[in-house]
Amino acid sequence: MTTNTTVFTFIVEFFIFSVLNSCLNIDKVKRYVNKLSLRKIFFYTTIFYLAIISFLKFEVGDVMLFSSAGKYLKNRIDFYWIDSNHSQYPFFPFLIFFHAILNTLSEKFTFFSFSHYLKIFLLIPAFYLIIKIIYTDLKKQSKVNPKLAILKFITSPIVYCVVLFHGQIDVILLALFMLSSRFVISRQRNWRQLVTGAILYALSIASKTWSILFLPAIIVFQRNAYLSSSLLLIVIICLMANIYIYTRYVFGSSFSTVIPALSKPGGPVGVWGISYLLPLNFNSLQLFKRYSIYLFGALFGLIQLILIRYFNLLGKVKDCLSLKRIKNYFNYKLIKHLSFRDNYSIGNYFEYCFLTVVGIYIVIPNWGIQYLFWVLPFLFYSVNLLENQRTNNYMLIANLYCMASYLNIAANESIISESLVNLLGFSLWCYCIYWFSVNILRLKSKTIG
Repeated sequence: MTTNTTVFTFIVEFFIFSVLNSCLNIDKVKRYVNKLSLRKIFFYTTIFYLAIISFLKFEVGDVMLFSSAGKYLKNRIDFYWIDSNHSQYPFFPFLIFFHAILNTLSEKFTFFSFSHYLKIFLLIPAFYLIIKIIYTDLKKQSKVNPKLAILKFITSPIVYCVVLFHGQIDVILLALFMLSSRFVISRQRNWRQLVTGAILYALSIASKTWSILFLPAIIVFQRNAYLSSSLLLIVIICLMANIYIYTRYVFGSSFSTVIPALSKPGGPVGVWGISYLLPLNFNSLQLFKRYSIYLFGALFGLIQLILIRYFNLLGKVKDCLSLKRIKNYFNYKLIKHLSFRDNYSIGNYFEYCFLTVVGIYIVIPNWGIQYLFWVLPFLFYSVNLLENQRTNNYMLIANLYCMASYLNIAANESIISESLVNLLGFSLWCYCIYWFSVNILRLKSKTIG
C-alpha cells in the first residue's frame, strides 16, 4: 500500500468513526439503539471492524517488531539478547509466544499481514471482553443506557486509531486487568477467587509491564492485608515462571538478560507533559532519560497519596500499618478483619483506576500516542463521567491530538507540523490536570460508598 493510499484510508476511516460516534447523540439513533440486542451489537461490530481492517495494509513499525520477536522465538533465538538496548520489546516474554504463532500464520497465508492476524485473533477479542464487562455492570444501573455507552466506546476514534489502525496491545492488558478485578475485588474471600484473579493480573502485567501501576488500587480496595500479600506472591511466582519457561526454551538466555528490559520506559521524552516543558538539550535529555523512572515513581506515589486521601482511605491505611497490626500480621483470624470499608463497590474501584490513569498522564515523562486508550475503559465504565461536559471536552481534544499524530504516522512524515502536534498534546495535558483536580474536588465534597 502506497503512502498516499494509507493516508487517504486513514482519513476516510477516522471520519467514519467520528460521524458514527457523533450520531449516537441524536435522539432517533438512541431509540434505535435501545432495540438492539447485545448479540446484534457484537455481530454488526465484528462485520464493521473486519471491513475496516481489511482496507489497512499499512503496518506501524513498533507492531512489526512484535512479528520479528515471534520469528526469533520460533528459531529459539533470544530476542532480548539481540535487543540489548531493550528498546524494541521491553515486556515480559508472554505475548511473544502468541506473536510466534501469528508470525507463522502471516508467512503461510500471506494475503494478511502479521498486524491483521494480531487484530483479528487477539486485539478485537480482548476489546470485546472489555465491552462485555462494562455492559454487564452498567446494565445493573439505571442512570445510563448501557447499549449506548458501549456503542460510543466501539465507535470512538481513539479505539480506531490505537486498536484497529495501530494494532497496539494495550487493549489486552486492560482486558485481563478488568477481568482479574472481578475476582480480586470481591466480597467472596476465598482462595479460588484469589488465585484466579492473581493469575489474570499476572498475565496483564506480562502482556505489558505498566499494568503493575494498578497494584496500589488493588491493595487499597481489596481491604485485606493477608490476601493482598498472597496475591502479590502468586503474581511474582507466575511472572518468574513465565521468564523461566522462556529462558529454558530459547538458547543461551537467562533471567539477567530478560529482567533489565522490564524496567525500560517506553515512548520518547520531550513531547508530552513535564518533559515537554523542560528546555532539554542533548546532554540534559540523556540525563533526564536516565533518571526519569525515579522522577515518575516519586510523582506517581504522590498521586496515590492524593487519591487515598480523597477516597477517605487514609485512616484505614494507617490502621492497617500500625505496629500492633504488623506484629500480628501472620495471624489470619486477625488479618481477615482488616477491611478498609465494606461499602466500597467495584464502581468506586474503577473510578479510582480512572483517576490513577489521569494522574499517570500528568506525571509520566515518556509518552506514546497509544497511551490515550488507557483511560477509555474506566471512563466508559463510570456513570458519573459518561454524560459530562468535561468528558466531552476531553474527548474532543484527545480526538484531535490522536488524529494529528496518527496522520503523521500514516504518512511517515510530518504532514502536520510536530510543533502543532506537541502543542495539541500539551493542551490535552493541561486539561488532564484540570480534569483530575475537578474530580478530586468532587470526591472531597461527598462521601464515597
